[in-house]
This record gives sequence, C-alpha cells and structure tokens, in this order.
Amino acid sequence: MLPKLTPEQWAELHAQSFVATPQCWLSCRGGSCCNMNLVDDIAFNMLPTSGTTLIFMGDEYDYFKSRIEDMDLPAKEMRMDFGEDEDLRIVTAHCGLNGSCSESFPKPLLCKMYPFVPIVGLDGSLEGILSGSIYDWTYEAKGWTSFCPSMENNAFFLDQWTRLLNEIDILSHPYIIFHSQAIKVLYTDYVEHLRADKRLMELEGGRFWKSWELAYLTGKLFSMDSVKAKIKAVYRKIVHKETGAAGE
Repeated sequence: MLPKLTPEQWAELHAQSFVATPQCWLSCRGGSCCNMNLVDDIAFNMLPTSGTTLIFMGDEYDYFKSRIEDMDLPAKEMRMDFGEDEDLRIVTAHCGLNGSCSESFPKPLLCKMYPFVPIVGLDGSLEGILSGSIYDWTYEAKGWTSFCPSMENNAFFLDQWTRLLNEIDILSHPYIIFHSQAIKVLYTDYVEHLRADKRLMELEGGRFWKSWELAYLTGKLFSMDSVKAKIKAVYRKIVHKETGAAGE
C-alpha cells in the first residue's frame, strides 16, 4: 500500500502558498471557476451550477476532519477500484462562497494551486502542469478561450513552478505523486475521448454543454477500463519503488 502522510506533513503541505493568482476571481466577473452560473451558455439540467465542487484527496479530507472541530462541510466520498489493495478515494463537497473564502476555510490543494496543477513524476521531479478542472480541460480540447484569464499565462505558471524547488520536494510524497499521476491519466483519456467525438466537437455554446452534460454523466467521455489499467500501472510502479527502496 502507499505510505501515508503524517498530520505534520499535511500541515506543511497546506502551509505552502504554491503558485496561485491572488484574488483571481476579481478578473473574471466574480469567480467563474467558483460559480458556474457566471459562465456564458452553461445551463445544466442535472449538474449543479451554483457555486463549485471542492475535490479533496481522501486522506486530505480525513486530515481536515481530524483538525477542525465540528467541520460543517457535507461531503460525498467516491472510490475507484482499480484492482489493487486500496482504492483511489476522493471526497467532494459543495462550496457556495463564490471565491470569497477565508484562510480558515478547509480548501483542498486543488483550490490552493488553481488554475494549474503540477504533475509530479515518479522520481519526484516536476513533469509539467495541467489546467485544474474538467471545464478547463473542455475549453482546451475545444480550442476555446477559457473563461479563466489566468489560463492564458500557462508559460508564466510553468516557469514559476520550475522555481518552486522546496514546494515540489514537499509534493514528492508517494501518496501525492499517485494522485498527481492519476490526474494526468484522467486528463489524457478525457481530452482524447472528447476530441474523438465529432458530434460534440461540432456543437457550440449551450447546445454543446447540454449534450456534454449527458455524455459526461453517462460515462461516454472516459474509457474507465483504460483509466483503471493505467492508474493501476502507476500505483504498482510507485509501490515497487517504495518497497524496493525500503529493502535496500
């Protein structure tokens, strides 16, 4: 199994500022990443558009629960069984603060790092950065200009991340590496499937988003067997590396 982070390691992780755009929601009409109601043409039938969805790694959420007394954050646990001793576990929670969150609010690392997420390689080095939400991935696949102005500064953010040697070192824990690599697997599979869907790629505006919502909710935008196989391969490499190092 993957090594666990200690509470002290989680605290050190969340003490980092990483590369975020301070008060970035002020540059896009009040937080389109934090409130999908502000994004033109998005009018889902089933997916929520008021506020946003926080995504915690499973152990990350457990850390906050143990640290914050009476944490009032209704959450939903999701597990992916990819055929190993443990599942890929994430916890999602609704956030309706629309960007007006304080430091006391339990923000997941994905929020702290947005708009780009660093991809940490198996050796602990920075492989690159990916945009930080499935909506950003969608804009990228469609070739649209993102609703997030910061997305235009990809080169700037990558340059900044390459300078954060201490932060990357802190992120090079096997548990974090595994989740980072899982994001890369999901991103690659999703973008490939969306671009291969000729009908969706031809649609624009509200017609696209309504069709996209149905395809997304019915699992047509991912090949889950392929995703699970690739995540399993990553997991085995990390565990092998850790057990091999422990036996040396």
